[in-house]
Amino acid sequence: QVKIRGYRIELGEIESLLRTHPQIEDAVVTVREDQPGERRLAGYFVPNEQAEISPADLRTFLKKELPDYMIPLYFISLEKMPLTANGKVDRKALPAPEAGALESTSEFIAPRSSEEELLAEIWRELLHVERIGIHDNFFEIGGHSLLATQFISRVRDVFNVELPLRDLFEAPTIAAMILKIDQARHQALGPQTPPLIPASREQELPLSFAQQRLWFLDQLMPDSPFYNIPAAMRLRGSLDIPVFERTINEIVRRHESLRTIFTAQDGKPQQIILPELKVELPVIDLTSLEDAKKDQEIRRLVKEDALQPFRLDTGPLFRAKLLIAGDEDQVIIFNMHHIISDGWSTNVLMQEMGAIYQAFAQDIPSPLAELTIQYADFAVWQRSWLKDEVLEEQLNYWKETIGVNPPILELSTDFPRPSVQTFNGAIHQSRFSRDLSQSLIHLGQKNGATLFMTLTAAFQAFLQRYTGQDEIILGSPIAGRMQSETERLIGFFVNTLIFKSDFSDNPSFGKLLERVKQNTLGAYAHQDIPFEQLVDELQPQRDTSHSPLFQVMFVLQNTPKGAKQSSGTMQMEALDSESQTAKFDLSLMIMEDEEGFLAEFEYNSDLFRPETISTMMERFRYFLQKVVNNPQLPIKAYSLLTTSQKKNLLQTWNQNQAKISEPSVIHLWFEKQIRKNANNPAVVYSDQQLSFSELNRRANQLAHFLRSKGVGSETFVGISLERSVEMVVALLGVLKSGGVYVPIDPNYPQERIDYILNDAQIPLLLTQERLVERFGESDSEKITLDSGWQEIGTMPAENPSNISLPENLAYMIYTSGSTGRPKGTMLRHHGLCNLTAFQIKDFELNAESRVLQFASFSFDASVSEIFTTLISGGTLYLADRNDLMPGPGLIRLLKENKISVVTLPPSVSALLKEEEFP
Repeated sequence: QVKIRGYRIELGEIESLLRTHPQIEDAVVTVREDQPGERRLAGYFVPNEQAEISPADLRTFLKKELPDYMIPLYFISLEKMPLTANGKVDRKALPAPEAGALESTSEFIAPRSSEEELLAEIWRELLHVERIGIHDNFFEIGGHSLLATQFISRVRDVFNVELPLRDLFEAPTIAAMILKIDQARHQALGPQTPPLIPASREQELPLSFAQQRLWFLDQLMPDSPFYNIPAAMRLRGSLDIPVFERTINEIVRRHESLRTIFTAQDGKPQQIILPELKVELPVIDLTSLEDAKKDQEIRRLVKEDALQPFRLDTGPLFRAKLLIAGDEDQVIIFNMHHIISDGWSTNVLMQEMGAIYQAFAQDIPSPLAELTIQYADFAVWQRSWLKDEVLEEQLNYWKETIGVNPPILELSTDFPRPSVQTFNGAIHQSRFSRDLSQSLIHLGQKNGATLFMTLTAAFQAFLQRYTGQDEIILGSPIAGRMQSETERLIGFFVNTLIFKSDFSDNPSFGKLLERVKQNTLGAYAHQDIPFEQLVDELQPQRDTSHSPLFQVMFVLQNTPKGAKQSSGTMQMEALDSESQTAKFDLSLMIMEDEEGFLAEFEYNSDLFRPETISTMMERFRYFLQKVVNNPQLPIKAYSLLTTSQKKNLLQTWNQNQAKISEPSVIHLWFEKQIRKNANNPAVVYSDQQLSFSELNRRANQLAHFLRSKGVGSETFVGISLERSVEMVVALLGVLKSGGVYVPIDPNYPQERIDYILNDAQIPLLLTQERLVERFGESDSEKITLDSGWQEIGTMPAENPSNISLPENLAYMIYTSGSTGRPKGTMLRHHGLCNLTAFQIKDFELNAESRVLQFASFSFDASVSEIFTTLISGGTLYLADRNDLMPGPGLIRLLKENKISVVTLPPSVSALLKEEEFP
């Protein structure tokens, strides 16, 4: 069993199938690695006497039973198998494939013209395949999206024609591509891309469009580390530190971008390239530390360096630091500002570091050729070309594809979205199984789509099911290196493309994938326009709380994190960085390696809890499995819930009945607590406090008073009080009298108050003296609990006889009225008791519990929490709005009162997400 490009392959299965071919006597399948890093299947076979079998015949034969990734690239005919002394096949003696071993599904035809040979040579360079026929399929013999982009740039260099990337997907063979090139030569395809040539250094050097946006952001948020690009590499082997420092300075000499600073003249930014820059390499010796503390210190130093900002106007914008962990164990820390670098640049830096160090260590010159083009040349070229009709054509495509002011993707968040976007982030990783990973690759191949297209479609479909929105927009980075000269440069080339999918017609996944394929090819063909200009042209609704145009990003990383390199005796391995930033609400990165896919959610931790993202990842995995099992289902037919989750939602969590041993009338249940907690504090507000016995006594007096006023079973009694202990007295008093309380927030608009009083036909209203005038026109009798308590306090203090049944109403609460006029919602005693029993168990409350309640007087959720606390025997703390202001005051209130549970509205709960309060 072997792994090739993420697939787990059983060689014996292929061999067994080959041996069933009627013209084959014996067969062996092996893995060849004739080019470093390029593992390919090779099939060796011994044909029957006089049998003539072509590789094309064998491909066709195997494809009847095997997927494409299990079809050998090479087929080699042998007279007999080489054997070892004990009679087994000597796999080491199997010959390397010769020129005739690689053959496409059609008959091999070698290049017939100089132009076909030029194309074949480009393929050999990119695919590391020696024998290329004009009918070989680029994607069948190892091509993918990134190599396709490089192929197009080389065609531009060699043939001086501009081809869209779409052409390679439509014409993936040399024979078909030559026709595309001929068509391009004879058709008016609009303005041709000018060559990228060196620019004069005597002129002012402009910033590229992408650089200009970062420069502008730096003016708004100076000294911010948000646009740092840190990297750390572990070096195993003997390191010559002076040679290593010389290596770094050679790289700085080679790349002008590493010697560039940015200044403004008359408010206009420009690049200033320093003629030379000497980079000092600080060395920190950690060898005296224990291994555990050593690794901890390395992580701390890497994180510390990543958060140190750069100054664009003074520089340098590149720095390095060396940590010595052992005799042959070092860590090199690099950091560059994004304005001079990108992810591709980091790989260029690492590759050049290995090649140059190896040469310098042997006291020979650098093996790398001098760069003919620098980043400043690209910036000048971009400014001179991307304008007028070229710019208009690119913009028109995006205006038609994305539309002006595209919709925002509204993910459900755990915390309120801050008014100004924050970038605090965290990462959640998950490994997808090999079977799922391979199934996704195979699904794309069956539909003629790349892995990027397949995963983009899957992620957009998942977001549609997650949000319910029919227009899903994703952003995705692209290398932005369309000229071959830029592939070797350190600089800020990366661009962002936007992918929009419409789900209003509920397409199947197969149809969606075809749409995404076409959208992707169109986006690649119009990738030259910088994202920054798109933002200006598409005019999204300006809102500082989220990023423009898109809020969720997708990245397919072909090179896995922690990839290893070697340079002579030196082994280099990238160290994972612990990201604490998030540029968007959510970003999905998928990395492909030999074990399958590693999926990573980078999320804004000011919006989402870790457990929410973990659940989202599990649902995404489940969704992908459903898609590969049945890709022809309409998107909206896929569920995000597993069978057990559905059972919990529809059955377990939907059980609205519970057996409780307590009374099913809420005030009778409360009265049972008096014997156990008579002297314990029941309600606390500011400097007011009532024990359980005092609360019960005052509620009893109010109940007897209300009965004297004619209150009986299910009589509506309004309660309009400011926050106070009397508010809780009023709730219990009305229930003990047999009545139904109707809460009315005194801060409501007068029209709403009048409407509730009239609609409920409330005969009695409990309020306070200073609020009476608000109800002057109401026919309800007003009873003031402050000035009128002298009379109420003369009533009996013992519990009144109970006249309420479990089926009787306990309270009626009016809705917010968002759909029209407010409507009264009623709850019976047994429902309130049921909810109270559940919450006591769920919150794990007891007599030791202290619960802080932000008791909004509309009471919708607050009522059950008040009774839950009192009936558990715990102490209820009522919070004022002033207590809930941001800052240390709220935290101090919680800690000084030893609060164990906090019930707060979302606008306030965000303040406590980092604190240890449930």
